[in-house]
Amino acid sequence: MSKRPAKSEKSAKIRKIINAPTEPPKVEIAEGVWMPTLGLGTYSQPEQLQATKWAISMGYRLIDTAEMYRNEVTLGKAIKAKINEGVVKREDLFIVSKVWNYSHRETEVVESCQRSLERLQLDQLDLYLIHSPIGFNFHNEDVMFPYKEDVGGEKILDSNEIDYLETWRGMEKCHELGLVRSIGLSNFNSKQIDRILENCTIKPAVLQIELNPMITQKELLRYCAGKKITVQAFTPIGRPRPNTRDPRYLYDARVVRIARKYKKTTAQIALRYILDVGACPIPRSVSKKHLQDNINVFNFRLTPAEIAVMDRFNESRRLLRFACAKGHIYHFLRIEEIEARDLLMVDDEETEEEEEAEEEEEAEAEEEAEAEEEAKAEEEAEAEKEEEAMDTSEDSEKPEVKAVKTRSRASRRKKIMEAAAGPSRAAGPSRAAGPSRAAGPSRAAGPSKAAGPSTAPGTSKAAGTSKKSKAAEKTKGAKASEVATASEAPSGSKATTRSRAATVSEAPSGSKATTRSRAATTSEAPSGSKATTRSRAATVSEAPSGSRATTRSKSATRPKPTTGSKAKKSPKGPKGTKGSKSKK
Repeated sequence: MSKRPAKSEKSAKIRKIINAPTEPPKVEIAEGVWMPTLGLGTYSQPEQLQATKWAISMGYRLIDTAEMYRNEVTLGKAIKAKINEGVVKREDLFIVSKVWNYSHRETEVVESCQRSLERLQLDQLDLYLIHSPIGFNFHNEDVMFPYKEDVGGEKILDSNEIDYLETWRGMEKCHELGLVRSIGLSNFNSKQIDRILENCTIKPAVLQIELNPMITQKELLRYCAGKKITVQAFTPIGRPRPNTRDPRYLYDARVVRIARKYKKTTAQIALRYILDVGACPIPRSVSKKHLQDNINVFNFRLTPAEIAVMDRFNESRRLLRFACAKGHIYHFLRIEEIEARDLLMVDDEETEEEEEAEEEEEAEAEEEAEAEEEAKAEEEAEAEKEEEAMDTSEDSEKPEVKAVKTRSRASRRKKIMEAAAGPSRAAGPSRAAGPSRAAGPSRAAGPSKAAGPSTAPGTSKAAGTSKKSKAAEKTKGAKASEVATASEAPSGSKATTRSRAATVSEAPSGSKATTRSRAATTSEAPSGSKATTRSRAATVSEAPSGSRATTRSKSATRPKPTTGSKAKKSPKGPKGTKGSKSKK
């Protein structure tokens, strides 16, 4: 018999499955060439080596670079290290690079591609792009944006007018030589793409453009879909600046609500938006946490309504403008568009000091964002634990305990409702806050006490020394009142109400109205009268002479009479004023 694997071995296998990298799905961009729908964007940063290694271990398979980024050597080291470790094979990866603007001649394109392969330590690129349609004159490899002085001594961009159709022929040559598997474009507009399609042998497989909720480029997306060109999106999240809360869609309340719904960050919502509109994002980050978040966007989809919310942030605002090349014959933006949106710049080329300052600012912003996210995660975890603990404690309670709690809650609710019904106090002095009216003016004569002496202006005392009140005390089944108020009644009258919430109007002399309920309060009455109220909330108001004023409200249930305490019937009054029961 084979031995069962030890528990430690099982746990290790389970951890391996759980921690296995999640690879993004792929899309076919050319015959037999499948590209991951999400990849790692890169730039020249000191942390790029370690960040690329992390990304490959997390499941990133597409890595985007360019000659202009000046990081191909660093990426080549990271790729080689992970292949040697056995984490991936070369065929698992999809490497993208771009020819820069100073290599736009046909022969220069092939040479540039070969140099990129050498720096990356690769034999073939999976995708090679023209970085932009604008040509520059070559000064040296370290000068990406060359300048010269014009006749007036002003510095201007040293550009040329090499036709990008010639550049495309160089791209096709790279494909023929087997240096690349597929070719494409970056920062081209639809008219320029049309011109290439009319003159090419191999059609572009991919168009890489700036795309995020701030610049949605809907028309260009539709155009590429019609031409079967896959769109790849750089800066898909924008350039987050937590200090200035920019871009605004990362901090908008509507996007925050969407993020909470899916238990994601707003940056993840932005990435999912790019995927749902049909593009392939390549977010750039060197933060381990953000790298993990950026690839974890394939377990949900946005609804059409949520996509519409993200669409509303469109301002057609670009981060990459190439404004230094304004007026160039092959600029991908119209000059009117640049001027109208105030996008002109003196120089797009950043100095090393500016780049370092920007990198430091981004690193600080990322650290602050990570700290905020960790704090939020801790708060949410604590809240979930408290909820679970409360649910567990409630489930573990015995039925008897639950019943007691339910009764106590019901009792508290009743007391609140009774207090709202009138300002009187049970078993204590009760005074009307003001003149109350029930079918007529009614006023409490003075302070009343439940089951105790109550003084009225006159010669009689209710439920005190009066002989007639002793009959009411002998009545069996009477209970102390919780809340009740009895208003003035003429001499010789008895108020009887058999409902939990009833109103008995004032009765002239000769009528009997007795109230029997759980709560009774005897208030002041004129001489010779008996006013015993046994209801939770009862008010005595005016009634005609000689009538039985027995009110049975629709909201009250008539209690069963207590043994030995039958209700006394009032004698019939004069014609036309017969004692009658009120309608339910």
